[in-house]
Amino acid sequence: MLKAPKSGFTLIELLVVIALMGLLVGGIGFSMRGGTGKAIEASQRIAIGMLQNARNQAIMHGTRGRLIINADKADPDKYLRQFGVIYEDSSKTNYWLATGRGELLPSNIRFVPNYGTNNFSHNGTEGKLDGMRLDYPQKKPQKEGSGSEYYYYEFTSSGTFYNSLAAFIVGEGIYNPASSQSDKIDWDRLSLAGFKILKTGGTIQYPEPSLIKGFGDE
Repeated sequence: MLKAPKSGFTLIELLVVIALMGLLVGGIGFSMRGGTGKAIEASQRIAIGMLQNARNQAIMHGTRGRLIINADKADPDKYLRQFGVIYEDSSKTNYWLATGRGELLPSNIRFVPNYGTNNFSHNGTEGKLDGMRLDYPQKKPQKEGSGSEYYYYEFTSSGTFYNSLAAFIVGEGIYNPASSQSDKIDWDRLSLAGFKILKTGGTIQYPEPSLIKGFGDE
């Protein structure tokens, strides 16, 4: 008489099932944040590409080149999302020309002016982002001083970054005019990512958000 096979799972089968469940849960978590992660990566590529364009413009025209970032809270759609490249007119100091019409970062992805401020050292002032006013994009040389407000990063005519080191941070953030934060953005701090800009114009990636200055501050 044949014995009926024993029911149940072997230890190996249970381990395989647990491993598959772990992969499934991990895949669900990845898919939930995958869209934001890809948008952050795309935003960093946009920023690095436009920084390089600003550097190239400075070298090509023998003047200063700038990457500008919209800092006008009165225009929430473009605020901290609109990027552009300008270069100084070689015959007129502080007169600027645009190259193209600029780009917008993906929805809800913005430049972060607050986190990482300990890494900013613009014009020798620790923690201060340089700013300018300009009507962008303009069709002819325009003197800075009027128009919308922009933050900027600058390259010299020789193609060097005008600081020894500076941070560039992006993250997921929703504009909230009622926010107590000075930038009026509710940030997802876990989404923060960015890089440091070297004097030569090269970049060094932050390996994780916790290394961004200001990440742990309330």
